[in-house]
Formats: sequence, C-alpha cells, structure tokens
Amino acid sequence: MIFSTVAQTYNSTNIRTLLSSRDTTVGAKLKAISNRDSQRNRITLSFLNRF
Repeated sequence: MIFSTVAQTYNSTNIRTLLSSRDTTVGAKLKAISNRDSQRNRITLSFLNRF
C-alpha cells in the first residue's frame, strides 16, 4: 500500500512537471508543489529502507 502511494506521487509529479513547462505563472506554483512531493518521496523511501 505504501509502495503504490509512492508510485502515485511519482506519477503526479511527472504530470505537474509537464504542466509547468506549458504555463510559467501556474507552472512556478506547480513546480514548488512537485518539489515538495519529491522531498516527501525521499522521506518515505528512506523510511522503507529501514525494514
């Protein structure tokens, strides 16, 4: 279940990156969101690596 959440977050980050290349003002906000998501992914992955 945690793995699928990480995969979903990764996919949504890719979609946001594609959106951000199209429109600069909205894209800047979306890029900030996707950066935050990738940080959360790293935390989740480091948590999973403990097991």
